[in-house]
Amino acid sequence: MDVYIEYVIICNLTINAMIGYLTLSVIKGRCSTVRILLSSVIGTVLAVVLPLIVNNIAVLAIKISTLPIVTLFLCKYSRVRKYIFTSLIYLTITAMLGGLIIMLRSMTDSRVYALIAEGNSLIAAYISGGVILCIYIIRQIRGYVACGKMTGSECDIYLTIKGRKLLCSGFIDTGNTLTYNGKGVAIIDGKTAKKLISSGAEKVGGIWVKTVSGEAYLKTIRIDRISFIGESETSVSEITAAVSRGKIAKYQVILPAAIRG
Repeated sequence: MDVYIEYVIICNLTINAMIGYLTLSVIKGRCSTVRILLSSVIGTVLAVVLPLIVNNIAVLAIKISTLPIVTLFLCKYSRVRKYIFTSLIYLTITAMLGGLIIMLRSMTDSRVYALIAEGNSLIAAYISGGVILCIYIIRQIRGYVACGKMTGSECDIYLTIKGRKLLCSGFIDTGNTLTYNGKGVAIIDGKTAKKLISSGAEKVGGIWVKTVSGEAYLKTIRIDRISFIGESETSVSEITAAVSRGKIAKYQVILPAAIRG
């Protein structure tokens, strides 16, 4: 039987990406495309190199180290406990997938198994890609549903940095209870944040937040003043804003529930 190395690489990449995406979905972690791809590439390189090594000790060392290395690059961890838990989930999903393949081998015609598991077909890559697409669609639907359930009030605001004002659409979210150093935290979209940083906004570290898609680490900036349009002398000074990596519904800024005191 002919084995095509490019097929092996592609199938390993997509299978690793699928397992990584499933793992992050289970732990409700942020799914970074770059991190998933990096983790998949590392796993694939180790899998391709492994058959070329003749030293049994080296082979055993690579097999043992593959899991912790792959999961280390899969996402950013706030605690060692989360890293260990993620590794265990990744291992469980991998074991379940391996068991499914073995069961498939015993229940189906050997030719069917060969098409899926051997190195002369891309069917495994197609299946893995389909699973990834399904997970992505489900996560997007959950996100849209969660945005639809947001309760609060819309408002137009000015964000002031170093005397410069930027007009933005805002939403005071009653569910936003994020705090930083004891004060409420606003959530701002990435494009707006870039404009504020170019105007001189100060970067002040980051904050871990829990969203519908899971836990994520967001960088933070300090806004000098937030002024509410249409209300006389209504403004708040020294607000910390967490920078979102994606769009925030139809708004540029999600304000904390107690923004007006």
